[in-house]
Amino acid sequence: MLTADMVRVRRNGARIRPAFLKPAAFDQLAPLADLLIETFAQHEGSSVDELHAALEEISAAERDRVRVLGLIKILEDTCEIDDGAGADADRVRATVFRIAAARRRALDLRQPFDRSAVLAEAATHLGRTPDDVDRALFADLPGAQRILRFPRTTATALLHRYNLALAQGVLLRATRVVLDIEPAPPTRYRELFHAIRFRRLMADISGDADHGYRIVLDGPMSLFESTQRYGLQLALFLPVVVAGDGWTLSADVVWGKTRERLTMELSDRDGLVSNHRGGAGELEEIVALESAFARLDGPWVVRRNAGIFELKGKGVFMPDLVFEHSQTRKCVYLEAFGYWSREAVFRRVELLQQGFDSTFLLAVSRKLRVSPEVAGEDFPGRILVYTGSIPVHAVRRALDELGGS
Repeated sequence: MLTADMVRVRRNGARIRPAFLKPAAFDQLAPLADLLIETFAQHEGSSVDELHAALEEISAAERDRVRVLGLIKILEDTCEIDDGAGADADRVRATVFRIAAARRRALDLRQPFDRSAVLAEAATHLGRTPDDVDRALFADLPGAQRILRFPRTTATALLHRYNLALAQGVLLRATRVVLDIEPAPPTRYRELFHAIRFRRLMADISGDADHGYRIVLDGPMSLFESTQRYGLQLALFLPVVVAGDGWTLSADVVWGKTRERLTMELSDRDGLVSNHRGGAGELEEIVALESAFARLDGPWVVRRNAGIFELKGKGVFMPDLVFEHSQTRKCVYLEAFGYWSREAVFRRVELLQQGFDSTFLLAVSRKLRVSPEVAGEDFPGRILVYTGSIPVHAVRRALDELGGS
């Protein structure tokens, strides 16, 4: 993700727009993009400091240093770094420094200090070679970490990724995002709604499959805490949007040192290219619950929910799991709320109280400080508060009590 000082925009009154690269700029910047990609590829196995030294020579020769640094940041984010190589650096340093101190005390004023002898003695103690000891001394410093793998890309793909990153950088400062999706195949809707769940975004969804949907997302700048982490999740949701056609996005943002209230508008006509490869991932607590529940004996069968529920004129939602009783065929749907979503829990309870005709189980993290009593008598199910992971046996008891025993 681009840092704030790398995000370039253009202003027009109260509107803000990322300074996207135009087609002509793609041709002009292709040689630079190729050079950066090749430099990264040549430094697989090298240290981060060695890579940065080579990149500094390139960026110093370019007039537009900010843009070059942005391209470098995008490529660096794709690298696989060996951040575990320095795990024992403290132990290696302690051994080397202890031996070095003892050898210095034994020297007279005219004797030179023999660094190689210290490394050799330390290597004997540690069961390593002197070269290994030398490399491990400060291997826990960020610049000493090794680049294990750099996934090759093309100049065109890098420049498209840069344009997308500019838009993502603006979203990091959003207070509210309104996304309109034109009528599309069900798979498109499911992928969007699933990505919203996976990114734990706070969303109100209205509309229907025939006419399209409006998705209103809370922005990171509307929250009191966790804004950086939430903003990153919102930015990572954008490639899923861009991957399809027929969308428009309007974001209210807080911009600059003066925190001006501005608006960014984007659509599928802007030519953004997604790096999304399909599949939004799965919530860890849902994966763990599904796996644990499948190992239980009993009449309930669990599966992922693929359906979209539309309460006409009231709201749209997509639960995570559905439990079906093998004898009665009764279904109970489960939706998990883990981070940032206290207000979202209240909104979901209110929505379900307006006429949902199936049974529902809300699994809510204790961190959100929501009481089970929030679900009143007209709520079609119950709230299960959990700590850490969703307890499988508590889910099983709730299912039996909700009508399956």
